[in-house]
Amino acid sequence: MLEFLNPNLSSLIAAFFVAAARTFYTGALSAMSPAATTLISLSVSIVIAWAYYHASGGVEDWPIQGLLWFAAVGVVGSMGARYVSFISIKLVGLARGSIIVQTSLIWSTAMAVFIIGERITLGVGLGGLSIMLGSIFMVSENTPIRKAIPVHYYLAPLITAFFLALSHVFLRLGFFWIPSAPLSIGISSSTAFFLILLAMPFISGETPRSWQRRPVLIVLLGGISNAIAAIFFQTAMKDGKMIEVLPINRLSVLIIIFFSWLFFRKQEAVTPRVVLGGLMSVLGAWAIVSK
Repeated sequence: MLEFLNPNLSSLIAAFFVAAARTFYTGALSAMSPAATTLISLSVSIVIAWAYYHASGGVEDWPIQGLLWFAAVGVVGSMGARYVSFISIKLVGLARGSIIVQTSLIWSTAMAVFIIGERITLGVGLGGLSIMLGSIFMVSENTPIRKAIPVHYYLAPLITAFFLALSHVFLRLGFFWIPSAPLSIGISSSTAFFLILLAMPFISGETPRSWQRRPVLIVLLGGISNAIAAIFFQTAMKDGKMIEVLPINRLSVLIIIFFSWLFFRKQEAVTPRVVLGGLMSVLGAWAIVSK
């Protein structure tokens, strides 16, 4: 249904919804656990994805290879990356965590080389250097807020970045067998939902009765934004060029930094050093994946 849009435009639209979703989640994570937030947001993605799938007419064939790749996206992306990203928000903050997640492009490049067989160019090397320097600017911020954050907390957004990169590879392999974005979202979200539901008793002491109405409503809004972002992004990944779609989507970090400053300025001290690190990371991402 969205195939009429230019893939790069679809990716840019997705970036805005990604930023909105992460801002909503930040507002709820002070009252809800990452596990509960993941479960609720995934349930929204499932409903919207399957509704969109049936509205778009679906596909005739469901090869098992494609289904397995989409399920793998659910394990490492829809569940793994989303759950760890929520932990990241609680540990290091929205803006800093989002900037480090941009290093997923480094992981994606490495996987493209060793799994897909692509070559590293000068632009890729310079882009990687720019991202690393941008990350150094971000984590070396000399403020009281920075000193209050242990260095090992930054492992959470780094793990998120790795999971995202891995899910992108799985997604492309899945589209080779089944070129359907809503089916991919439906399968991956359903897989992640059932896995997190099984894990809930072990990773969270919460029960639905303990959930407060306002945080749940905020997470629902975040889930809606997340689902819309996924539809636009995966449609772009299916129809466009990965080297163009990914950097455009990663521009969400600039929008997230703005939203972070606008809504959480008391908790998120976004200094010029942090902004510069974010800009360098985004420019490095462009250098890596641009022609």
